[in-house]
Order: sequence, then C-alpha cells, then structure tokens
Amino acid sequence: MIKAKNGHGLTFTCPSPEAPELFDRVVRSYLAFGCETGTHLKTLMRSCPGMAMAHCLRGYFLMFMGTRALATRALDEAAAGLEDPEGLEPRERMHLAALRAWAGGSLPGATRLWDEIARNHPRDVLALKMAHFGHFYTGHSRNIRDGVARALDFWTPKDAEYSFLRSMYAFGLEESGDYVRAERVVRDALDRNPDDPWGIHALAHVYEATERFDTGVRCLTEMERNWKPVNNFRYHVAWHRALFHYEAGDPEAALEAFDADVFDPEATEDLDLCNDASLLLRIELGGVDVGDRWAAVATKVESRGDDLMMPFVDTHVVLALASSPDPGHRARARALTEAMHRYGADSDEGNAVCYRDVGAELAQAVLNYREGRAEQSWGTLAALLDRVQAIGGSHAQRDLFWEIAADALEQSEPYGADAVAFYGARSHSRQRDGWNWQRYLAALENSDRDDALRAARIRYQAAAVPAG
Repeated sequence: MIKAKNGHGLTFTCPSPEAPELFDRVVRSYLAFGCETGTHLKTLMRSCPGMAMAHCLRGYFLMFMGTRALATRALDEAAAGLEDPEGLEPRERMHLAALRAWAGGSLPGATRLWDEIARNHPRDVLALKMAHFGHFYTGHSRNIRDGVARALDFWTPKDAEYSFLRSMYAFGLEESGDYVRAERVVRDALDRNPDDPWGIHALAHVYEATERFDTGVRCLTEMERNWKPVNNFRYHVAWHRALFHYEAGDPEAALEAFDADVFDPEATEDLDLCNDASLLLRIELGGVDVGDRWAAVATKVESRGDDLMMPFVDTHVVLALASSPDPGHRARARALTEAMHRYGADSDEGNAVCYRDVGAELAQAVLNYREGRAEQSWGTLAALLDRVQAIGGSHAQRDLFWEIAADALEQSEPYGADAVAFYGARSHSRQRDGWNWQRYLAALENSDRDDALRAARIRYQAAAVPAG
C-alpha cells in the first residue's frame, strides 16, 4: 500500500496513485444520487483491492439499506478495512470506527465520529455528508445546518462538490426555520448545478414550509428532467409533488401522482416505504377511497424482519401493515410494535434509547389509531408530539403524526377543550391546512365561544385556504 492524496488534500492508504480519484468518483455520484454509483463502487473495489476506505464506503452503502442482515456484512467490511490499522491514517481509522458503531447499533455514536472527522478535515465531503445523514435521522435540525456551515469556507466554487454542499446547507437552514436564507442559498446552488436532487428537494421543503403548494407543484414539474433520471430518491421528490397536491386541497390529484410517480412495487428501500405509507394515509384523510392500495404497500414490507435500526422507518412500516385489510399484515404490525417495545427496554445498543423514549410509543399510537382505538392514540400522541423530532426525518415527514393526532382527536373528542387547543395551535403553524380549519371552526361553533369563532373566521379568510 502507498499513501496518495486526492484533489482535496486528503491522504488515502491505497494500492495506486489513481485510487483516490476512483474513490472520489463514487462519492460524487452518491452526492448526485446517480444510478451509476454502484457501478463506480464495483470499479473501485476491483481496481483497489484492500483499500480501507473502499471497504468503508461499501459498508456505508450496505447500511443505507436498513436491514440487520446487511449490517452484519457492513461489519465484515469494517473488519476488512481494519486488517492493518497501524498503517492507516487517523481519519481512515475514524471512518471505519464510525461504520462499526453504525453497524453495531448506534447511529448516534457514528454521527459523533463523522462530526469529529468533519471538524478536523472540513474538506472530507464524505464525512460531511454522512454527518448530515446522521443528524437528519437523529432529529438534530441545528446540526444538519451547522455541520455543513462550519466547513463552507474551506471550499470554493471551483470544487466539483461545492454546489452539493450549498444545497445541504440550504436544507439545514430550512429545517432550522430560516426559510428566506434557505431559498436564497438553494437557488444559488441550483444555478450552479441544476442536476442536484438534494437541492431540488431542499427547495421543495422551502415551498412546503412556507405553504406555497401550487408553486411547489409547478417547480417540481418544470425540473422533472433534473430529478427523474436519478436513483430511488426520485420517488421522494415525486412524493413532495404529490404532497403539494394534497395540501392544495386536491387529494384526488395526489392519488393520481401516487400511482404514476411514487408507488413502485420494486422500490423497497426505507425511504420508498415511508413515502408510500405516509402519502397514502394523507390521501385517505383527504376523503378519497384508496381502494386496495394499502394491501399493495403492506406486501412490500411484510417480508422485512424486526430490523429495529431506525424508529422513523419502523413506525412507517407499522402504519403500512396495520392499514392493510389482510389479517396477516395486521398481526405483523402488532408483532413489530411489540418488538420495538422490547428492543427499547432490553437492548444496550445506542439506537435503543430513541425506541425507548419515543419510537415504540409512537408506533403503538399509530397501531391504536389504525385499529380503531382513537382515544388511546390521541392520549399517547398528546404526550409525545413535543418529542417526536427525536426519531429523525424532516418536519414535513413528521407532520404526518400531527395529522394522525388531529384525526384521532376528531374521532374521540371533536369539540372538547383539547380539540379547540390542538386545532387552534395548528391553525397558526399550518395556516393553509384546510382540513384543520374545518375541524377548528366546527369545534369553536360547538363550544359556544363566539368571540374566538369570529376571530378565527377572520384569520381563515385571510389565509386563502385551498378548497378541500
């Protein structure tokens, strides 16, 4: 093995001077959600046998699949990379330690290591991207923003990765509530590189957060040529467009988009499953008959084991299974929920903390909701919603649980004090949510609070709520 530097000045332990560029080609393709990423990785592994960071990268990609079986293989990749730990750079050893932590059941532990690498090596774009991923799925919005922000001055527009870093920063700004700056930064990133799906995705989040639903549909449609050719992430961008239809008061259009662009029976990655379940429930809440689609969504997840690696994903799997008319699917939903409770209570893995504190109870609330125990579901969600960010995901994705809470509350106590308080608060945070406004105004009408009703109607008219 030799020591060779890549174009960013990072030293690699590798078999040839060309190895760092082959490695960087895989990383750049990953940043672009390129369909050729796997091919580039195979070329790297074939051309650079024994390269520690090549094994680490393959281990990271295995972990993205979210299954325990592949986590075992990822640990094998970490072991292969660490065959000669003394000969490696400290940065390389830290990457492999992060892989071992992640595959060993601690995404929080891995994220801390990625963050440390990025602080010491701000031109390590892989560490920056992995930390971005880790902060996202551990619910740390400020770190999603700041992890990239502190590295930006070490990069220039001449760097091929610069626009990707800008779009990552923009997404962090949006998740931190700085929508004006987020839009400015992401538009700059997309001007530099319109073929950046994460940038397009960040812009969609800005439109979502600022409730510009029609603009979101138009923008994503105009940019289809930039995001449709990419890997499975295209289904998530399509999910955003369908969500805009739903939030604009047109759940029928959202269902058409579900069929045309979001649901694919062959798309079984974690994000695909979350897209399917969360969108289909919203469409159902919009009053549309979704037919036999729940059975199709549940069929995609029924063969999954109790992987228990991300509570965000497992809660969506429970939703999919519990929504199916198939008794076998519903039994599987109950079994997975019980497994989440046991894992949170009994495991000493780092991931188990979130299952114990939030994830298992959230899944239980979803299960109760789908099995007709609306009052129990509302009671659990009322206590959990201020902590639900811990399961990870974006604000837009987690808003699903507020929608479930709203419907569970309507089923169990539509006109009580809890209903007035919950719908009233949401009418300020989601000012154009037509379904919430219907519930809120009805609750006020039935609570004999004419003063509050008059004030609410004035705000409702000013909000220009989409017809639902």
